Amino acid sequence: AVAAGWDYSLAIQYFTPCVDITNVDTRVNYDTTFCTIGGTNSPLMDATNRVVGTMWWSNSINSSNGTFAAAQYWMIENITLDIGTNIISVLGTNAFGLIGSDSVTIIRDLPEGASAVMAALALASMAVRKRQRHLITVSRR
Repeated sequence: AVAAGWDYSLAIQYFTPCVDITNVDTRVNYDTTFCTIGGTNSPLMDATNRVVGTMWWSNSINSSNGTFAAAQYWMIENITLDIGTNIISVLGTNAFGLIGSDSVTIIRDLPEGASAVMAALALASMAVRKRQRHLITVSRR
């Protein structure tokens, strides 16, 4: 029984979902052009922290991205690596619409013996390709 004049309220706390990339930050040689990352979400019985629906990923250096079905254990294969710092992020939402994310950094080295001039040319070439992909995407109807 509730005593007269007492006010009881229920506080519900929402948490962002747990997205965890299990790969560690790493450096790879020039010959490594693709990578695979994996990770976990909250256990299936944890409804407030679990990612539901679709998860998405992106690589900040080259704008590659994709989606996949949310799962407790997941893996993304054939992620294209460009020369330099590839920051790969994975995101997902829980049933309340809150976003959880994690990132891993994979640095792809220049070819062995490459000079600073070659490095600048490689980076300029990647920037041109990125701009061309963007222009092609924007012009589609």
